[in-house]
Amino acid sequence: MRVFPAESYVIATEPLSGDLAAKVIPKNRAAYDTRRVLAYYRLSPEKRMVWGGELTMRGAHPQTNIAALRNGMARVFPELANTRLDYFWGGTLALTLDETAHAGRVDGMWYSMAYVGHGVTLATYLGQQLANGVLGKPVDNPFADLNIPLAPPYQDNAWFVNIGKLWYRVLDLIA
Repeated sequence: MRVFPAESYVIATEPLSGDLAAKVIPKNRAAYDTRRVLAYYRLSPEKRMVWGGELTMRGAHPQTNIAALRNGMARVFPELANTRLDYFWGGTLALTLDETAHAGRVDGMWYSMAYVGHGVTLATYLGQQLANGVLGKPVDNPFADLNIPLAPPYQDNAWFVNIGKLWYRVLDLIA
């Protein structure tokens, strides 16, 4: 096994005023931070702050994960601390032990996977590069032909991911 699952959770605020949206993300770009337990965020077309990542845990009560997301968002954008949250959802993303996305072509099949929490920005870029390849156009793919390291064996429950997130939080705190 080379890829294993991790849960990721996201909140979305009420629509922000045009002025507030322009203040928090002036160029309306998707972003993520550089911590090991990262946060990723962007404005939706309705100008909602969409915030994911943080130290959210599989199996935790939803309110615990919502609080972690809200606290992370307020740490970066204090002006959003009291903004109403309209949505919360979660899903499974793919992790690799080298913490790197992988994309390319194997046996005639194009693939792009394991964005390791960076899919908000990276999936769009790599999708375009793979489309270029399919169409015979030049491809700029820095993730092609990377070996994916073996992951620990598990069955239906990657319990070790929560432990890994806690360890990464410790590393973030001491770095």
